[in-house]
Amino acid sequence: MKLPSKISPDRIKDSIIEVRYSSKLPFDILLGIFFESLDDDYTYANRPNLHSTPFVLESNVKLSISGSALFFNKKIKIEFLPNIMVFNCLESYLGWEEYFDEVKKVLVQINNTKRIESYLRIGLRYISEYPNMDIHDITKFSFSFGMPKIQSENFIFRSEFFENNFIIVLNLANNLNLIGSDNIVSKISNIDIDVIRDVNISDLDELLQIISNAHSEEKKVFFDILNERFLNELKPIY
Repeated sequence: MKLPSKISPDRIKDSIIEVRYSSKLPFDILLGIFFESLDDDYTYANRPNLHSTPFVLESNVKLSISGSALFFNKKIKIEFLPNIMVFNCLESYLGWEEYFDEVKKVLVQINNTKRIESYLRIGLRYISEYPNMDIHDITKFSFSFGMPKIQSENFIFRSEFFENNFIIVLNLANNLNLIGSDNIVSKISNIDIDVIRDVNISDLDELLQIISNAHSEEKKVFFDILNERFLNELKPIY
């Protein structure tokens, strides 16, 4: 199946890449080493107080940094926790090639510190949001249970399966209530795909290849569950 290289709008809310690793150094020391290894494009923010005022960039981009260390440039943000680094786009989705280039650049710089003993887990999670849309209208998904006369207006469906050495977790949420900052309630549906692989490797090239493969698996699942009519509405480019 030939997959689109771009759709519009993509409706991607989060494009998370998580890398878990082991190191012999305490996290506080490791964090300083990581900071020194990154290029000058990155800014460091630390917000240990959970009740403090949200940190807001000049472009009004809010960063979730409570209780963690976060680095950001104009394109991506990186959250550091003990033995975990989490990447995400700063604002709108960049597209895979540009986003992955930014992630690779950071991983190369951190790997060059020679302080990471091994990489232990790779996770890639894409969450797409569809305001005021029913999941039945945009996907091939069909839901029924032991009471066929009942039509479910809202539900959450979860499936976990194994494909090409990855654990894939698919979550579909239909017509959930979303309360905005103005207290107005709206409906939203989500397609949430999590691709996970546990490893024990030290080679950076192997790590990058697994991340790339995880994205390919996520992309196949996503486009496979969309129905043809809705996909055509997204003006796919192949």
